[in-house]
Amino acid sequence: MLVAIVPAVCNAAATWQSQRGALLAWKSSLGDTAALSTWSRATPTCSWRGVAGNNGGAATMLRLRDLGLSGSLSTLDLNGNNLAGAIPSNISRLRALASLDLGSNGFNGTIPPQLDDG
Repeated sequence: MLVAIVPAVCNAAATWQSQRGALLAWKSSLGDTAALSTWSRATPTCSWRGVAGNNGGAATMLRLRDLGLSGSLSTLDLNGNNLAGAIPSNISRLRALASLDLGSNGFNGTIPPQLDDG
């Protein structure tokens, strides 16, 4: 599924530590989490199933397809990261999302019309 990133790189970065806490909190809100058994404080975050990062220690991808997860994602807070480029319109596919915070990043362009709550 994913190629493991070098654990020494991701463990050393403070960015991973804050992302680690957020991901573990989200995991605890789910129903059956057996598919995420690698997600624990004892395992380097970049070795977790479905998580990949860059050499700077930041998570760059979550790929959690077809894992049988149940629950909801009502809040997505990505404030204060170094995300750049256009805001992806497919975020609108998160139907249960009630709160989205993308502030303090490097996004450019306009907010996709699919995200308009009006």
